[in-house]
Amino acid sequence: MEITSLIEQVLARDFGGRGRGIHSKLDSLSKPLPAWLDKRLRYLSAVRNKALVEPQWAIPEREKYLGECHHAAATLLKIANDRDHPTGAFPRAVRWFRRTLSRPAVQRPGLAIATLLALGALLVVLAGGETAAQALRLNP
Repeated sequence: MEITSLIEQVLARDFGGRGRGIHSKLDSLSKPLPAWLDKRLRYLSAVRNKALVEPQWAIPEREKYLGECHHAAATLLKIANDRDHPTGAFPRAVRWFRRTLSRPAVQRPGLAIATLLALGALLVVLAGGETAAQALRLNP
């Protein structure tokens, strides 16, 4: 059950899936997964749900089921980290960077302070000939 929870977390975090379970998260994706993976995840979720609702029912070929769960989770993580996929790590980083830069400066105090410190250090170095390490020293 832990691996299906991981799949749910990845669908929500990396793909923007919303809802209570794997089925609803898959239904809410803006960029669909490959059809074979969507079908596999729905099957794995249905088996898990049946095992949870009917405690006397045993998962047939449990080891094979767990192996399929791990394979599906690994494939999902690979897609999430694929630089060329619309929901991959690189596009997510670019979107985060754009969101961060589009915020007003009052919402990004760390960036503003770091920029001011770097510019101040550069001016000190250019004007006085000190090294950058000496210019950035906070305690004289």
